[in-house]
Amino acid sequence: MARSQELSIGFVGAGNLARSLASGLVAGGLAAEHIWVTNRTRGEALDVFRRMGCSVANDLETVCRAANTIFLLFKPKDAESALERLKPLIDDRRLVISCLAGVPLSYIESSLGPGRRVVRAMPNTSSTIRASATTVATGRWASPEDLQRASDLLEAVGEVWTIPEEWMDAATAVAGSGPAYVYVFLEAMVAVATELGLPAEIAWGLVTQTTAGAVQLARTSQETPAVLRQRVSSPGGTTVAALEILEEEHFAQILSRAIRRATERSRELGQQWR
Repeated sequence: MARSQELSIGFVGAGNLARSLASGLVAGGLAAEHIWVTNRTRGEALDVFRRMGCSVANDLETVCRAANTIFLLFKPKDAESALERLKPLIDDRRLVISCLAGVPLSYIESSLGPGRRVVRAMPNTSSTIRASATTVATGRWASPEDLQRASDLLEAVGEVWTIPEEWMDAATAVAGSGPAYVYVFLEAMVAVATELGLPAEIAWGLVTQTTAGAVQLARTSQETPAVLRQRVSSPGGTTVAALEILEEEHFAQILSRAIRRATERSRELGQQWR
């Protein structure tokens, strides 16, 4: 990560996403001690960061004094109280990167005060292995340089797309929540493979490598997923027999409903802050 020694990062919140981001940032070259972390509750959550070598603080004041870039990583339901406590601690010299699902930039900016530089981001837990799909949107007072700083940081944990904020709910449903859909798929495939007699370790290896290989081919091929699917589907063969069941059970429609519901939920979360 370029200019890592100039960066001092503050995490307000120590949940799963915070741990994933910290792991990825450290793997990407940021010195662990330059990541300052605090959490409303103490104990196990912060112990993970201590073991990682991060700087752990017992209060917001310490983190906000130490860091020039503050990540908001608490639960959206805690936004009002957390932002109220942060308001006197965040000045216009600090960049705020909000990873709060559904919480609009306008609410964060109005809560922190005029001139506060805010970028909204939605990474996912694949940040742990620097494979996140992350979207970012800029706030009213964020400069192009602020967007570049946020993008540079988040590119250390995966790929980044800059989008208008109105697309963020859909991006949250697709990429923020997306890993969970994949894990459900993996669980289901492994479960049926073992039911059919494959040893668990072989079933796991076959399923994960097949999935990884298909994704890698889709990303590197010039062909669409539809064409790639057709190339696996010999007439009268096993693949076609399986795909007929997926079609009968409306697999594509089920997935569409799930992603649309996640998008709606992100919008619902945002409504209370407008």
